[in-house]
Amino acid sequence: MAQILRDGRVELIPATTEMILVELSADGNIAAHLGVSEPAYWPPELNDEESFKYALGLLESGAGSDGWGFYYMVDTSNASGVGQKASASQHLVGFGGFKGVPSPEGQVEIGYSVLTPHRRQGYATAMCRLLIEKAFKEQQVQEVIATTLPALEPSIGVLLNLGFTLVGDTDGIVTYSLQKG
Repeated sequence: MAQILRDGRVELIPATTEMILVELSADGNIAAHLGVSEPAYWPPELNDEESFKYALGLLESGAGSDGWGFYYMVDTSNASGVGQKASASQHLVGFGGFKGVPSPEGQVEIGYSVLTPHRRQGYATAMCRLLIEKAFKEQQVQEVIATTLPALEPSIGVLLNLGFTLVGDTDGIVTYSLQKG
């Protein structure tokens, strides 16, 4: 099973099949399932039924259970101690992770989304940094890529601040790359 990724501010809780099925149910409440306070709305923009079905497919293929799947991002800055179980004082702020296992060439893709009220507060950077650290700990991973829309300047800013460089623009989707180094 995938491990929780943490820094001093956030925890990335690996999505499980059960969690994604909660997301896909008509009355699912993932915040209650995680034991955190419920956000005003969920999911973050650009996450929908299709993205959760994609995450479920990764889990069903076995990739997600090895840590190459998706994660729920919880703000733990109000936690009483490291490693504590999530609590209602903690809140769900985003969703993202790996879009699959590393390719034979050593490339892995990340994606991330943060709820609007929590944007421009460092959450996307924290999530990406944890994902990059996890990826580059693996010997086979030589490159992390991320795609976004050209109009999503804050998302591009996150990638640039983390050292990514623009490598392509295809059909209105821009791709950024970070080489292991």
